[in-house]
Amino acid sequence: MTAPVCPLCGGGGPFRPLADRWGRHHRLCPDCRLIATVRGELPDPARAAARYALHRNGPEDAGYVSFLRRAVDAARPHLGGVRRALDYGCGPGPALQIPLAELGIACDRWDPCFFPDPPPLERYPAVFATEVVEHFRDPARDWAAMLARVSPGGLLVVMSGFWTDADAFPSWSYADDFTHVAFHHADTLRWIARRHGLELLPASDRRVALFRAP
Repeated sequence: MTAPVCPLCGGGGPFRPLADRWGRHHRLCPDCRLIATVRGELPDPARAAARYALHRNGPEDAGYVSFLRRAVDAARPHLGGVRRALDYGCGPGPALQIPLAELGIACDRWDPCFFPDPPPLERYPAVFATEVVEHFRDPARDWAAMLARVSPGGLLVVMSGFWTDADAFPSWSYADDFTHVAFHHADTLRWIARRHGLELLPASDRRVALFRAP
């Protein structure tokens, strides 16, 4: 039997086993601090896509647009001169275009389930990934693919729920969604920044991480 390795950093543990309230099993990596769902318990991609399609989070949902505005507000100090951005993993309803349009920024969209065609540009000065990284089934590959869309010197804006207390993980509401399979800690974000030569910028919102590409 192959020994488990961290799907982000490749570390071999020892991992702390964690379970959520539904009985799913996860492993906490001691090196990068990612909590990842055990590979054999990852959701069926078709079932996950069906769950995404049920989300009512399009541009007509004022509450969701307000929620996404948190990412734009946190990134605002670093968006000077940006006129075009990419909504990476936008889901069925690309709502991010509304708060970005208020800043005069056009927003292209890409999503593996709903808008799978390649984005119009190869790289963007600003890439937004709102409520995306927790769905990464292969975090090392998926982070690299996302970062490949960021222009040199560009900004990556990540919005997600970041865990703080492993003991509280079983009762954490963010772990209740079966499509959430990769849970990041502040230390995970710092590891990613070091691994990819990124600058991790201060963010005004605890749900937002800002990375500056080299």
